[in-house]
Amino acid sequence: MKKFFYFVLFFVFLEKNNAQNQFPIVENFIAKVLNNATVRLDLTIGTSIQLINGFEIQRSLDSTFGYISVYTYFGAVGGNNTLNLFHEDYPPDPTKIYYYKIRFSNGSFSKILRVNMADVFGEYKIIPQPLIDFSRLEFVYLNGQQWILEIADTRGFFILRDEYVKTGSYSLYRSMFPSNGIYFFRIYLSDGSKLITGKIISM
Repeated sequence: MKKFFYFVLFFVFLEKNNAQNQFPIVENFIAKVLNNATVRLDLTIGTSIQLINGFEIQRSLDSTFGYISVYTYFGAVGGNNTLNLFHEDYPPDPTKIYYYKIRFSNGSFSKILRVNMADVFGEYKIIPQPLIDFSRLEFVYLNGQQWILEIADTRGFFILRDEYVKTGSYSLYRSMFPSNGIYFFRIYLSDGSKLITGKIISM
């Protein structure tokens, strides 16, 4: 009778463990392009039998290769606890399609998310383009609006941030740019209701 009782307990223990993942998995992974050309990533990591020490959120321009880490979580995940968190990423080129995935420290991965930054495009003109000495960034401006302008290089480093743009014809000077090349800008209303993104070519 005791043997049968212990066998039943052992069987219940196995069934419970089989119903739970051995290692943590991503149960929810969602990306959304925000009005200021950032990408908000919301994720849920479920419970598991074993703990894993941290994970990375990775980004690439290719769905298979070239992923780089944009966020690292150093705490333990899995076990009896469910983890919910979000991260806002600033992709360097708002005209591209990006791919995101989560990589655990044991080498396993989540599904891959595809994010098309072109979904947030607005209308603008740069006259003349390319910028040699002086150009104007022109867009539709209504009296009383306050826009925020950010310009970044191809590595994603900001070279300019102006929080008080109150004109639809913004002056761009060659001296504002460290070197020749391609730069990316985003200009958006301070309340987040409108966004314009694009490229500036400096020569």
